[in-house]
Amino acid sequence: MKNLIIALVAIVTLTSCNQQKIGYVDLSKMMKDYDAVKDLEKEMEQKSKDFQAKYQQIAADMDAQAKAGKLSQADYQKQGQELQMAYQQEGGALQADSEERSNKIIEDVKEFVKEYAKKNGYNFVFGASESGNVLYGDEKADLTEKLIEAINKDLKEGDKTEKAPKEGKEVAKDTAKAK
Repeated sequence: MKNLIIALVAIVTLTSCNQQKIGYVDLSKMMKDYDAVKDLEKEMEQKSKDFQAKYQQIAADMDAQAKAGKLSQADYQKQGQELQMAYQQEGGALQADSEERSNKIIEDVKEFVKEYAKKNGYNFVFGASESGNVLYGDEKADLTEKLIEAINKDLKEGDKTEKAPKEGKEVAKDTAKAK
């Protein structure tokens, strides 16, 4: 009987010491509020405006030359086709650049969350999204705002993944209470 009680106490002790620290992140909010995403969107919007303006100017110049009689109908059509092909190629390159840079940002965010979790003792950090990966999570386990603040701070310091800051003791206590 005494051995049974000792074994029971040992099991309870081991179980209570082995608590998992779990958090989650609202990924759509994080990507919306991450300054690198905002910067990329601004940059790509400006590039798109410049791109459109460039080709509108070329087309206007062609039209003016055609109206002034400096460009034959055949040359006008040929240059129009060349312009259209150049527009499509440059537009495709602009879109590919945007996608490549967006994917890089996503990888940076994943790496940042991984490092943050390791440095702050999280066993699991789930990604909440509209597709329902996390259907419910206690607000105390929501790391979204902390991660947005931390990743934006690191972005301003020029280091996106290396220095995930430690949480304060108060935050760690709140997370432990959430379990």
